[in-house]
Amino acid sequence: MRVDEFHSAHQITDLDGLALLLSQKSADEVNNFILSDEASEFPQLWIMVNGCLAALEFFPAYGEPAFRSHENMLNDGNAHPVLFKMAEHDQDLEVDFEFWVTRSHAIEAAKEFFIDQRLPKCVKWLEL
Repeated sequence: MRVDEFHSAHQITDLDGLALLLSQKSADEVNNFILSDEASEFPQLWIMVNGCLAALEFFPAYGEPAFRSHENMLNDGNAHPVLFKMAEHDQDLEVDFEFWVTRSHAIEAAKEFFIDQRLPKCVKWLEL
């Protein structure tokens, strides 16, 4: 599996290597990962990380509707949008609380995607 992050690309061959890469934290605890099969551009799973939170987007194929993680965390009444970086220090995406997942849920979704390159079932999704 190919995993692209801000300024590098990785070839991942097993679930342990994938979990290790996705668990690593940068100095500012933000990162953006794009997972795809080595042989084709799609499907893709995007994982945007900010600390212990993440937002996921799944792109099944070019021109087909995408999916965003949805309603996976409890709203404690104090929830606010979180900024996720799309490219290191260049572009931010503000994500409302309803689209957040925990970083551990994001890693589980990535593991599912690694196995079958399908929409992971461990999180809820909203079709965009």
